Amino acid sequence: MRAAQASEELDDNEAATSLAGRALQNRLSGADRAQALWTLGVAQYRLRRFVDARKSLTTLVRDYPNGRLIEGARRQLAMIAEDAGDIDGALERYIALDYDLDVSYFVDRLMTRNSSPVLLEAS
Repeated sequence: MRAAQASEELDDNEAATSLAGRALQNRLSGADRAQALWTLGVAQYRLRRFVDARKSLTTLVRDYPNGRLIEGARRQLAMIAEDAGDIDGALERYIALDYDLDVSYFVDRLMTRNSSPVLLEAS
């Protein structure tokens, strides 16, 4: 597990995903398992493996709702949604996190820009 963390900190995300995955196969529990899920999810996100990262971090949130990594995991899930193009999902997550600046940015810049105007025909 420590090698996975060190690899992630050194931006060797391929090694971090491999090592964290192997650590999780060894039936870690408690804080060690939570840390392995975090390391795996962050490394997967950096590799733009959004589906895998979402799965790892969602498992972390589900299994450790009161853990010390929960806010970071929720923040990462919002960024994954944003980078994957799920603007609505990202907005929902930023609202749940009470990130008012991110919510304002989404509404003012991203959602307005991505929305197409509705044209009404005269009858």
